[in-house]
Amino acid sequence: MQIDDGYQQHMGDWLSSSDQLGVPLHDLLDQLADTGIDMALWIAPFSASASSDILKEHPEWFVKDELTVEK
Repeated sequence: MQIDDGYQQHMGDWLSSSDQLGVPLHDLLDQLADTGIDMALWIAPFSASASSDILKEHPEWFVKDELTVEK
């Protein structure tokens, strides 16, 4: 089973779930693990939205251009 992107709060914050998911991501994965189904998350590890916590906390991890650099 694959959980597609959209579950996260912001693109790049792969471990924080959005309110639309309805449950914390870790709780959902724990519940699904009990079913014996193999799980996968869809992520894009080389991109993050400007509003993401990961970009705010670690800007040095990202290549930025004039569209992503704060003015």
